[in-house]
Amino acid sequence: MSSVPEALAEAARREPDLASYYELHAKLFELQDKARGELAARLELADQPALQVRLLQGRSQLSFAQLPLEAGRFAKLSLAIAMALKEYYAPDRVVEQTLPANIAGWFSLAQRRFEDGCASPEKRDGRMELTLAEMTVDQALKPYLAWAAEQVLPHLDQRQWLRTYCPACGGLPDFAFLAKEAGDRYLVCSRCNSQWLYRRLGCPSAILKMTPRSFIIPVKTKSIASMCAMHAIAISRRWTCDRPRRVCWQWSNASPPSPWT
Repeated sequence: MSSVPEALAEAARREPDLASYYELHAKLFELQDKARGELAARLELADQPALQVRLLQGRSQLSFAQLPLEAGRFAKLSLAIAMALKEYYAPDRVVEQTLPANIAGWFSLAQRRFEDGCASPEKRDGRMELTLAEMTVDQALKPYLAWAAEQVLPHLDQRQWLRTYCPACGGLPDFAFLAKEAGDRYLVCSRCNSQWLYRRLGCPSAILKMTPRSFIIPVKTKSIASMCAMHAIAISRRWTCDRPRRVCWQWSNASPPSPWT
């Protein structure tokens, strides 16, 4: 199996019109992977009864204070990500949106974005667009959230969750996949990359409102969803062919899934 950088490089060769898009993700992956590799601390977990209580109450497990964020290092990572995003979206002009002016500003924004992502879906900020600073911080938080989620998920009984947001960090799902053997449906977190069990049938978006997430799509690509139709790509691993079948569910519609190729 190829590595993420190799897969992105191969995709750029196959689709030269989208080469800059894949190069952006390669750069983001490089920055995030390096940041995660520098994390040496261990996550301080609550005891098992406390974890179970949060699980049954529908509350995500992680708090901002548990993340090993060193303010100066986080600000440096954020600036590097901001420059990569600016180079992709607006290489020939000055970005009008301002970035935090100092280390404390980056840290404060990180805490706000973390807490907003942990709110229950019906209480989240309803804005459809994020600022450059918010997109930047969301990307900069990913290695810390992934690091923490990997340590907390093994302690959770996912059969007692079955919710549309991540049990680790509270993030909303990017897409779904069907397990190869039993066909169980799993959702994949847009913030920490966690995978959690969800009901096999039913619309994952039934209780979700349109909330802002850090989607980065090719600038020449039209939006994949309108205000009234939200789509989730589901990858099925139940077929034995070399290329997994992909299925697209229209979350706002109760109609059965149709093949998407």
